[in-house]
Amino acid sequence: MADRARKSQLQLEQLTTELAAERTNTQKLENARMQLERQNRDMKAKLSEMETQMKTRSKATISSLESKIRNLEEQLETETKYVIVIVFFKFITICWFLISNNKNNNNKNFNIK
Repeated sequence: MADRARKSQLQLEQLTTELAAERTNTQKLENARMQLERQNRDMKAKLSEMETQMKTRSKATISSLESKIRNLEEQLETETKYVIVIVFFKFITICWFLISNNKNNNNKNFNIK
């Protein structure tokens, strides 16, 4: 009977040791899980912040490019008007030249007759 009690006592001590080891292991796993959850929350927050920054930068870039487009369109319009004026004056000059030549030719023809 004493032998049996000693075996039971040894088994109890062994189970108590295993239980303590399992509790320690469970506590370590729980701490690791909590740490991973904190890291996950932090990473989600950083991701959200980075997405917000990228959207802000994208909007700023788009606004800047739209402004450049407006400036280039205005410049094109100004240059187009300038070219139209130059072409108009060349046309007027050519017309004046032709009219002047025609008058001179008419006068010469009139004088010959």
